[in-house]
Amino acid sequence: MKHLLHLQVITPDRMVLDEYVARVTLPESDGYVTLLPGHAALVAELGAGELEYELDGKPRWLAICGGFLQVQDDAVKVLANSALTPAEIDIGRAKQAAERAQQRLGSGDYTIDYRRAASALHRAQARLTVATAHMEH
Repeated sequence: MKHLLHLQVITPDRMVLDEYVARVTLPESDGYVTLLPGHAALVAELGAGELEYELDGKPRWLAICGGFLQVQDDAVKVLANSALTPAEIDIGRAKQAAERAQQRLGSGDYTIDYRRAASALHRAQARLTVATAHMEH
């Protein structure tokens, strides 16, 4: 048996994923990182985006938003604020959220919370990408 990573994705509500995988690529707060077996210990803040993992030779995806990553001894723990499979994502709702965020960001209203609106836009875009590009058939 080849060497694998033990990937756990946990949200405040549930255990989303608990699998042994060949690799994981996920969004840190300042860019994407790919983890392979033997990766150095790491703790990092997560951003919003696609978490891609390889299970049984096939790529799979989750949309994740915020939280923390811990890597130690080939165990990868993703403690995410939210994590959804492609099938769990409501595309219409994600489109509406993206539109609302874009309107707030482009409104010219300098009293809006820019970070919050930008975060909402990134979260919606991640969900749309995972739902539309990676829907399991």
